[in-house]
Order: sequence, then structure tokens, then C-alpha cells
Amino acid sequence: MKGLKGRYLLVLIALCGIMAASGGLTVNVAGLFFSPMSEEFSVGRGSIALGMTICNLAGSFAGLAVGRVVRSERFRPAVLAGSAVTAGASALLGLTRGLVSLYLLQAVRGVSTGLVGMVLATMMLNNWFRSGAGLFTSIVMGFSGLASALFSPVLSGIIQSHGWRAAYFASAALIVLFSLPVVLFPIGLKPADIGMEPFGEEPMRAGGARPAEAPSPIRRDLLVLCLLYAVLTGFLPTVVQHLPGIAESYMLAASVGAAMLSVGMIANTGGKLIIGVLVDRLGTRLSVLIMSCAVALGVVSVMTVRNAAGMLAGAALIGFAYSLCTVGIVMTVRDSFGAANYGLVYPKASLCMTVTYALGSSLIGFVYDATRSYAPILWLILAVLAGTASVTLAIYARKGV
Repeated sequence: MKGLKGRYLLVLIALCGIMAASGGLTVNVAGLFFSPMSEEFSVGRGSIALGMTICNLAGSFAGLAVGRVVRSERFRPAVLAGSAVTAGASALLGLTRGLVSLYLLQAVRGVSTGLVGMVLATMMLNNWFRSGAGLFTSIVMGFSGLASALFSPVLSGIIQSHGWRAAYFASAALIVLFSLPVVLFPIGLKPADIGMEPFGEEPMRAGGARPAEAPSPIRRDLLVLCLLYAVLTGFLPTVVQHLPGIAESYMLAASVGAAMLSVGMIANTGGKLIIGVLVDRLGTRLSVLIMSCAVALGVVSVMTVRNAAGMLAGAALIGFAYSLCTVGIVMTVRDSFGAANYGLVYPKASLCMTVTYALGSSLIGFVYDATRSYAPILWLILAVLAGTASVTLAIYARKGV
């Protein structure tokens, strides 16, 4: 991060705020509300959790429209409106009295976070940073996990002391707080919008003019492979939420399962930082392969070393899976299609990843119900990791790298 200062630092802070508001304080803390809401509404937790599935799906489809909605000439009004809707819908969730209003508000919140969320953040990263892109991407992507880790105990305490409705009001206030930088800072969608050049761009000589990168035809074979990569890696982190169940199936103490989940979520952020450093040093292809091997080692550890130490070590490595479906996708699409076509391709990849992630957890649950064992699921994860490595190699082979 040497030399990062001024507007570039403000952009990085604003993007971290976007990820904290759209991911950390919406999706990642959702599980805190499932139990108290299901008790008050006298419905199953699955009925409450369906609201987040709706939110995720709405957000993934809304992400396809970011390039048309959030444009340079209306950047500030767009991010202000999107952030306000996210905060407002979160506050209104504290007033909801039934499932219909819950689902509607979650759909609205999904659309707003889809427009001012991960897709916008990665597009701005791609526009603003040439040097150190891997590290900066990992910092921004990791902030959603960091924000949820910091504020989950706070929101949980509010639920215990004042109820889940007050916790939604508190989350809305935090969303406003983390949205302020992107709304108030003197930044734009692209550095050229405010008369600047991307960070790390070689300066032009006096009187020179830098030609804009023109979009090139999108290769269908690379597009299909990148979308397949998004589907495969989107499935991988769904197993993290089932780590307590895996520990229970091995007859280990409930505290071990809870600790595995905590370690996995910590690795969520740590893995993104690690892959960011690796990408800048080794390139995306080798970095994805290294992290895939690490996740595979974690799965093997969970399958074979059935004691607390082995399970915790395995959970930490499995938590690295989040890096493959966030930083890994961003950098693979960027390498494959360049800056000019990034905004056209990444929203499609994000859609594939998000839909797979939304459905994957339920699939794991159904497989367990049918087999009464997590072994088939762990073998499936290993197969998906092998597929991820194969697709990654195919992408860079077709690029001639």
C-alpha cells in the first residue's frame, strides 16, 4: 500500500464502507435474527431464512443493472439513493408484523444492495487501481466479514436486551454510518471523472493523451469458463455453515462445532487478504490453485482427524473458500476480459456465484437428510475443488498465459 494517499485512500475507505453496509450488516448478520423472529411469528426458521434467500437472489439480478444505473454523470445520486433504501428497508424490518412484509422488504433490500454493493465495489476497484489490485481487492472484500465479526456481538447483545426489532434499527444506523464515505467523499465512479488517473498508472508525458481502452469482442469460450468457475466456487463456502453439524455427527462437543464456525468465519477475512497478496506476487492462476489446495487439505483434515485440534485446523482452511468466490472471481474476470469489458462480464459471474451460494446450503441439507451423513458432501466439495482447479487452468491456457 506504499504511496496510497489522497483521493485513492478515500476511494478505498469508501469501498470498504460499501462492503460493510451491503454485506457485513445485511447478509452476514442475518442468522442472528432467525430464531427470535421465528418464535415471535410462530413459524419455522426456514420461513424466516427464506427472506435472506430472496434478498440474495434479488441482489444478484440487480447487479446486472449496475452498469446502466450507476453511471459517471449520476454517481452520487445513485449511491445516495441505494444506500438510503438499504438503511430504510433495514429499519422497516424492525416494524414488520408478518412474512409477506418481511419478504417484500428483503426483496427491496436485495435490489438496493445489488446496485450499491459488491458489483459496484469491484467495478470501482477495477477503474481506480492498476497497481496492487489484488491486495486492495482483498481488503475491500474482506471488510464485509470484518464488519460482521465486529458487530455481530453488538447486535446479538441488543437482541438479548431489547429484542430483534431494536437490533434492526441499530443495523440501519450502522448501515448509514458505513455508507457516508461513498456519499460524502469527493470521489467518482472512475478517476477520470474527477480529473485523475488510476493508481499505479504510468504518468503521460506533457502534451500526451492516453487512449481509452476500447472494449474487445467477448470470447464465448472464456465467458463460459468464467461463469463455470463462479458456479463451482460459489458452492464451496456453503459447507462452512454446516461445520457445527459435522462436529455433532462425529459426536464432538457442541462447543467444538461453534468454535469451528467462528474459526471458519475468521478465515473468511484472512483468506481474502492472503489471496490478495499472492495474486500481486504470483498471479491469479497460481494463487487460486494454492488456495484450492489449502481448502482441500482442510476438507481431508475434517474427514480424517476427528478431534478438536484437527477439526479446528480443517475449519480454518475450509474458510479460505470464501476467497475463491470473491477475490478469485474478480481477478480471474479482470485477467480474462480486461478493464473495458469487466463491467459487462463480472455482474454475470456474480449472479452465477450468488445463486449457487443461495441454493447450495439447502442442497447440503437435503443430501444430509437423505444419507444421514456428511461424508458424501465432503467428497462433493473435493470434487468441486478439483473442478475449480481444472477450470482455472483451462481459462489461462486459452488465454495463452
